[in-house]
Amino acid sequence: MKISATFLDTNCTTDIKYVSNKLGFLFSTVSYSLTNPFSVPNFAHISENAIISDTANWTLVKGAFIADSAYQYLAIGNFFDDTLTSTFMMNPSGYSPMSYYYIDDVCVSTDSVTCNSTLGIKDLKSEVELILFPNPFKDKINITVGISEVSEVSLFDLTGRKILNQSFVNSISINTDQLDNGIYIYELRNKKRVMKKGKIVKE
Repeated sequence: MKISATFLDTNCTTDIKYVSNKLGFLFSTVSYSLTNPFSVPNFAHISENAIISDTANWTLVKGAFIADSAYQYLAIGNFFDDTLTSTFMMNPSGYSPMSYYYIDDVCVSTDSVTCNSTLGIKDLKSEVELILFPNPFKDKINITVGISEVSEVSLFDLTGRKILNQSFVNSISINTDQLDNGIYIYELRNKKRVMKKGKIVKE
């Protein structure tokens, strides 16, 4: 069994934040929830030992293992207690300790030769010429693409909710006065596929 995903460290404030290692994947035969939580097992089938603190680039976490049960469920997170987890404090002059990770393109396969590369932001960069500016932005985003066909751009917040969608040919200037300050994920697609994805910030 092989699994991979891309992680991007993000933060909803510019204040203090603690980032950590041990992010990973835990398979289970039991469905867990807020009303049926599991105890910290100090085990994950795949986990990242390095502290993920890069706020600009994606970090690929992947691995393979031999399944020893009929797993039906997958949880993503940190499954280790504080004594086995390393943390790092960023922006120490702030006040809020909250930080979180955006997870993109999880792949699980029973074939060990698949999931060798995820279709995350890095993999999409070279497929089409894109000029998107400014980033960070305030009241508008300008987009130009190197193809003469109808393109569609969408903006998502970090919960995955689509908050903006517009079609255009070659270039467009989008008014963003209505958006709150924060981090957004843009997605550029044509009729056939997603051509580009990335992170953009409103200040």
